[in-house]
Amino acid sequence: DINTAVAQIPVKEEVSATFLRVPILAKAILPLGIVRLSAGIGPEIVMGQSTDNSMEVPDYVQMVSQPNVKTKAETSTNLAMDLGVVIQIGDIIEIPLSLRASKNLSQGTAWSDRVDADIVGNTIRGYTVTVQNTWDFRLLAGVGYVF
Repeated sequence: DINTAVAQIPVKEEVSATFLRVPILAKAILPLGIVRLSAGIGPEIVMGQSTDNSMEVPDYVQMVSQPNVKTKAETSTNLAMDLGVVIQIGDIIEIPLSLRASKNLSQGTAWSDRVDADIVGNTIRGYTVTVQNTWDFRLLAGVGYVF
């Protein structure tokens, strides 16, 4: 919402980003016959590739100027943790399943660390949002061939 001296204006703001992730995990594996359990931990480098944003203001609102919203991507270092299981089916097929969580260690905790506002006097002319995930959770599944 945008607060003005007269009213509170509901706005819909969306930001998105594309990232390249490079996890470097040390894993411990426990073989149990046709099943292998694993646990891993290590750094994950998350490189921002591109960003996009939009802001929608209701039709009934007449604004002199809409704030200029920009986004930017940064490279982050995350701490990744992984729990996995691999189920062997027959002699040559296996099904790996993994639950991975990663915490961003390089992201600032304050709002001003994530948003850079362009303020002149009492007017916000715009702002730039650094698009990053604080936490990221993934479920990975696949099919493997044993050779």
